[in-house]
Amino acid sequence: MKSYTVAGTYTETATYQNGEIKVSGVNIENASFTGNLTVVDSVIDGDIRLTNSAVQGELLVKGSGTVYLDGGSYQNIILEKQGVKIVLLGAATVENLTARAAATIIVDNQSRVKTLNVDKAASRTSITTQENGTIENIQSRGISDILLNTPTKLIGFGTNASGSTLVSNAVIEKIVAESKVSLTLNANVGTVLLTATGEGTGIILGNNAVITSLATETRVEITGEGSITSATTNDVLNITGTITPDVVYITTKPVVTDANGGLTVSTNTNRTADTISASGGSSTWYSDSSSSGTIINSKYDAPPLNPVDPVEPPSPTPPSPPINIPVEAIQVTPVEADVIMGNTLKLNTVIFPANATNQTIIWESSNTNVATVTNGVVTPVANGEATITARTQDGNKTDTCKITVKTNIAAVTMINTINATNNAIAETIAYDSSYNLPVVVIVQGYGSEVFPCSVTWTPNTVDTKKVGETLYTGTLVMPAGYVNLNNVEASIALTVSAQPLITASSELSSQRVYLNEDPAPIFVEASVTEAKTLTYQWSYRFGDSEIPLPEITGPIYDPPVSSTPGTVYYTCVISSENAEPVTVLAGIVVTSADPAVLPDPTAPVAVDETSPTAPAAADLSEMPTINEQPTSISQLSGVALATSLAQATRTAQAALGTPKADVTTASFTVDAQVTDGGELSYQWFESTDAINADGKPIDGATGKTFAVDTSGPAGTTYYYVEITNTKAGCLPVTAVSLPVSLTIV
Repeated sequence: MKSYTVAGTYTETATYQNGEIKVSGVNIENASFTGNLTVVDSVIDGDIRLTNSAVQGELLVKGSGTVYLDGGSYQNIILEKQGVKIVLLGAATVENLTARAAATIIVDNQSRVKTLNVDKAASRTSITTQENGTIENIQSRGISDILLNTPTKLIGFGTNASGSTLVSNAVIEKIVAESKVSLTLNANVGTVLLTATGEGTGIILGNNAVITSLATETRVEITGEGSITSATTNDVLNITGTITPDVVYITTKPVVTDANGGLTVSTNTNRTADTISASGGSSTWYSDSSSSGTIINSKYDAPPLNPVDPVEPPSPTPPSPPINIPVEAIQVTPVEADVIMGNTLKLNTVIFPANATNQTIIWESSNTNVATVTNGVVTPVANGEATITARTQDGNKTDTCKITVKTNIAAVTMINTINATNNAIAETIAYDSSYNLPVVVIVQGYGSEVFPCSVTWTPNTVDTKKVGETLYTGTLVMPAGYVNLNNVEASIALTVSAQPLITASSELSSQRVYLNEDPAPIFVEASVTEAKTLTYQWSYRFGDSEIPLPEITGPIYDPPVSSTPGTVYYTCVISSENAEPVTVLAGIVVTSADPAVLPDPTAPVAVDETSPTAPAAADLSEMPTINEQPTSISQLSGVALATSLAQATRTAQAALGTPKADVTTASFTVDAQVTDGGELSYQWFESTDAINADGKPIDGATGKTFAVDTSGPAGTTYYYVEITNTKAGCLPVTAVSLPVSLTIV
């Protein structure tokens, strides 16, 4: 299921099965839909536009204010939104357009509609053709207001269309009115038919318009400036107004059914008579009951009789006895037939000889629970088989037809316990989750019958790591007695959500502590997409040993008091459902061999009553604050590219420095401060890893700025600086910068 949920123009030369438009402001260009396209009812107003697109099923308009169809082809358009407006532009072609609710329909440019239907519930629908836009056939079963500026073959007003209006400025081949309507005809019309239920219809002929043939079973008023070539009616008083037909035919049934089931003018008229029309004009009147070319007024005239001698009538001849021709055989066709529930089948019979006297046939069914028969018409009752027998009353001659009743699948109603719409459902699942295509779906048979039906899917397996929408099409496996004449298929539009992505944004923390000192807590900062939940697993490495910390499951870890000199690396693995885990080196704690508590040999030993042997604790100097971290350097063709490590993780673009010709050195700089009056000292280190511990001290690199030789071989070396605050009477304290890199390309 292709879904349009955001306004905008979708230029896509693509083919989909079904689609839904859920917002206004959507313009679809060059798309094709082999199934249905629906404008859902939640689209209250606004415009929808389809440009050079095609819908082979139904374009179902349940919402929107105006729908524009600019070019393209559409098999069936159904308007269900009250008050919606549809405009056909360009060379748009529509096979069938049905208004189920009152709508405004405009057919413009080169567009063409083959059949337009206005349902009874769509009363007051407005229809307009203009420029070269045409409608071939209009059938108005509800009230409609029609303005035609282009030729039309047929316009029909049903019995519930009373009050409709038609203004025509172009030629119409045929108009049929079965209700009271108002016709303003400013161009020629071939045939106008008014049935008995169209009483009170008014016709205005303008611009010298001509009606070639008028047939009316009821009273009609005709005014204006045009003319009527001929009229057929059952009562001379039916034709009123100021326009008198040139010729009037009188017959008992002016409007009859033609061979195709439509209405036409009766031709069952003959003989002529001159009289004066009800409007005062002179017309020639024809009657189907007259048998003489002589007009006889029975009130005043009687034909003369010639006197003759009486003649004795002859004796009557006794009638001959009837000749009985017996039935010899009967033949029924077809011999076998399938009948679909909801349909009927008319069986054909031939009696031999054809002139047999008694041709009465008695019909029988071997199983009336499967099929019944009346006058040769078979009506299915339920799936199964029955034998229909035709038996002649004369001679008891028989022939049979074997009937198999089957049910045609109407629709898929449920898939995966979800009610289906247009045989389809849509589902969204998490990335790499479990999803099984159903082996059965629920389908609708005849009427309200529903039952499970086996199904095979294409594709036949679900790739839950394939992000986005995949359409799975199900072919129904018909059980015995069922057919799928409409090729109904189940479909699942399955959307796999994007894989959750974990992003760690915290920077490496490095601490230098004294023996028996308590390090500060270490933390990680991370986020994850798709509204998932993060989990944390901590571990630390000391020497060559990696020790897990299973009890620590949050983003913060508070290391214990450092009781052993050396370097400890703390790592956190951040995980989430269906996401790739991220491992973060969160912190480094370097423990000095010097204790945090130093005895003062010149001062008396302070005695603690609870611990008489504990020495007094010495004060620590203030931890240096690093105001500006050193930045990494990439040396390429004499241009220095500098960026901080933290910035490099957040953006793919770094600020380029000023080009430097023939540069053979690069400098790292750090800025730090203390407020306790202590003295800061610096020591730079180099390392092969991006960590700020266990590096090799660089001789002479003891200032805020450190110059590195960049003329060496290509590669990357990491550097960091330790900043120590020394204050008289206090233990020194060291801060460590973030690791930075020098890359020579």
